[in-house]
Formats: sequence, C-alpha cells, structure tokens
Amino acid sequence: MDVENDGHRHLEAVRNFYPEMSFRLFINSSLKILVFQESGVGSDDIYKHVVSYLSGNIIGYPPIFFVIVAGVYGFFFINSIYEIFDRPLFNRYLPLMAVGFLFIMHKNVEGVNTVRTWTAMWILLFGVIKFLKYKNNKYLIFIALTPLVHFSYIVFIVPVLAGLFIKRKPNLALAAFLLSMVFSGFNPNKGLSNRFGGQEIIKERIENYSIDKQSTANERWANINKKKEQRLYKSMQSFGLQSYAFVFIIFIMYFFVIRIYNPSNLFVYFFTLGTTIHAFSNFTWFITEVAGRSRVIGEMFILISLFLILRDTAVYFRKKEFKWGLNIYLILMIPFAIWNTSRWFDHPSLFSFIMPGLVIINPEMNFSLKQALRFLIPF
Repeated sequence: MDVENDGHRHLEAVRNFYPEMSFRLFINSSLKILVFQESGVGSDDIYKHVVSYLSGNIIGYPPIFFVIVAGVYGFFFINSIYEIFDRPLFNRYLPLMAVGFLFIMHKNVEGVNTVRTWTAMWILLFGVIKFLKYKNNKYLIFIALTPLVHFSYIVFIVPVLAGLFIKRKPNLALAAFLLSMVFSGFNPNKGLSNRFGGQEIIKERIENYSIDKQSTANERWANINKKKEQRLYKSMQSFGLQSYAFVFIIFIMYFFVIRIYNPSNLFVYFFTLGTTIHAFSNFTWFITEVAGRSRVIGEMFILISLFLILRDTAVYFRKKEFKWGLNIYLILMIPFAIWNTSRWFDHPSLFSFIMPGLVIINPEMNFSLKQALRFLIPF
C-alpha cells in the first residue's frame, strides 16, 4: 500500500487510536466534536470518528473501515447519478454524451480515498437533486447531515440554501457571480481566525486553509515549467484551464438558454444553484480549501444543468451561438477530462476485479490499476 496516500493515513489512524479506546472515551470525544472542540484523540469529524471506532474497536478489524466508507460513498454516488440519468437517452449525440461523461468523471470513485470530503459532496448532491426533483422537504435532511461527514460543509450549506432560495431567479445568481469576480482581489483573511477563539476546530481549520495572496496565472505557469517531464494534459490541468472553461460556459448558458426558458425548468434551478456556489467560491478565494471544494460542488451543478439542457431541449440544434459555445467549452475541458480519467486508475485495486476480498484480508497487497498497467506495459 502507498504510504503517502490518504487511505494509508486513515488506516493507520484507526490502528493507532481506536482498538484500545474505551466506550466512555469514545462518547466523550464525540460530544467534544459536536460542540466544535478538538476530540483529543482520533478524528475531529464525527463520521470518520464513528466509522473508525466501529471498525477498529467493535468489529476489531481496521481494514473493514474501507468497506464501510466505500459502501456509504458508493450508495450516494450511484443514486445521485441514477437520478440524473433516470431515463433512456434516445438522442445520444456526442455533446450530450460528453457532458454526461464529464459529470461522472468530475469527482468519481477515486474520491472515496479521501473518506470524508467527497463523500459529503455526494450526500449533498443526492439531497439537493432529490429535493428539486420531488419537492419533498425530507431530502433537506441529507444536506443538514453533510457537516457530520466533513466539518467544512457547515460553510457550504450557506450558498446551497441561498441558491435553493433564489432557484427561480438565475439573474440574481449571475449578478452575484459577476460581483464575486471583482471581489476575488480583496483579502479579509488577516485576523479572521481570531473571531472564533472559542471554537478550536473552526479556528484551527481557518488558519490551515487560508493564504495571504492569490497566485497569478504567470506564477502557475512558472510552477508548471519547473516540471518539464509532466504530460501536456497535466500541465493544462495544473494551470486551471477548466476553471476558465466553466466561467465561459456559465455565460453561454445564461445568455442563450437560461434567460429565455421558463424559470420553473429543472435545469434553471441547477444553473442558479451552481452559479451561486461558484460565486461563493470566488468570494472565499483566500481560504483555499473552502474555495476549491465549493468550486467543484458548483461545477457539478453546472454540469447537471448543462446535461439536462442537452437532454430535454433542442437548443443545441436551434441556436448556433450556443452550439459553438458548447463545442469550445468541451475542447477546453479535454485536458481536464484526460487528467481525471488517468486519476481513476490510481486508486481502484486490480484485485477488485479478480479477487475482491483479497485487499480486505491483506491491505498490504493492494495493487492499483495504474501500477498493473505500468508493470505490463513498461514505458
């Protein structure tokens, strides 16, 4: 097993902290986490804390940790995709299939390796998709549960609820997005963590996630040029070409589709939500982890909206401006799609396909698909 990856660190934490943990200590540390205090032992996120105790103490076999987290991740991942691809695609033209592929690959099965961050995102997507499709308030519970999986989602809930509140007013979301692009040069970070002195976890994570200045495009290119050996698609992904592509498609979608169609359309709701979250990402650029994760969440909703537009309308064939804009967006996304596809091979184990139980029995024998391909094709 790769000792540098998140999965190995999570497994070591289960082995080191939980087998000898008493039930009283588990309860006391859980209560501390729920009131935003450091647990003092193990994880400071209640989801990981509970799963670690269950696998390392109650079951008594730490590797079962990955079975549990993979099951939770897989449930929400598969069911979120099912809710979007909920009927046959009779008109399977290339742009529709390409957008569907981008949605699935944008944060796919490799995200399970982080355990918390992207599990919480798929739970959030599941709750929002169900709520918007079926208009049932019970699905808001899933949105409320996300901070229990990863603490940072207590922040992400704010733009999500704002987007849901103005879901029929995409013009307000676009206005916020435009304003956020101006705001992204302003840094209110200094002294921010001092305002949360009583909440240890909040203060610590603001300090860990914050930066003093925003990197420029020239600085990113300078970093890329230091690594001459890396492939072109990885260089383009490092530059952040996909970020500019999403800004471009947001404007294309709004001016040629969203502002014309009835605001009660489901794709308008997702557009408004995604644009609102994207604006929040720009407003919080100085807190790197918050900005980066919220941008990914916003992009997922934009992709859902774009997929529904292509599936449920004929605008691609009727408006050449939208058609050309979408084609340019897809071209800009090619390096990111290749990079994301290559990452997919980093984490799934070869034994998942030929001997699924082996990695659970002996995690040290894990052998990723990429490692297998490099062994079989040595170049």
